[in-house]
Amino acid sequence: MSDATDVEDKAISVGVFRTFIAAGLLTGPLIAGILLNSQNILIPFYLVSLVTFLTAIVNVVLNKKSNT
Repeated sequence: MSDATDVEDKAISVGVFRTFIAAGLLTGPLIAGILLNSQNILIPFYLVSLVTFLTAIVNVVLNKKSNT
């Protein structure tokens, strides 16, 4: 399937993917550490679940837009 796409589309999708990975690797541990320093230890787990859910929704929406 990836052979049917343009090189520019592949480059854009890989660039966006790598940007989000880098942003997550930078901000994830910082946010988790800050939240773990607070008294409620469940907040980081709720936050990670929420971010994962929102990311999945954004990926589905962007995938539908790119297929049209």
